[in-house]
Amino acid sequence: MENENQTGTVLQEETRIPAAAEQSVPVDALPETNVEEASQPAEEQQEKMSILNELLEQYNDGRKKTFYALAVNLLDIEALQQ
Repeated sequence: MENENQTGTVLQEETRIPAAAEQSVPVDALPETNVEEASQPAEEQQEKMSILNELLEQYNDGRKKTFYALAVNLLDIEALQQ
């Protein structure tokens, strides 16, 4: 829907985005998680953090921080270890 302001300029109404509470999922609809499965990604994340720190300390020329952070997040751990 369009509105006209005092100067005659046509303004567009903004589309309403639902609040996060309106999009929430009931707790009983969430899948159950095994504790061992949950700890594995944390271990992988720790390994990725150490690889990222090494890349930044050894190879960063001041302009590569975003590149290395993106690469470490997108690549799997085996590819990073090579």
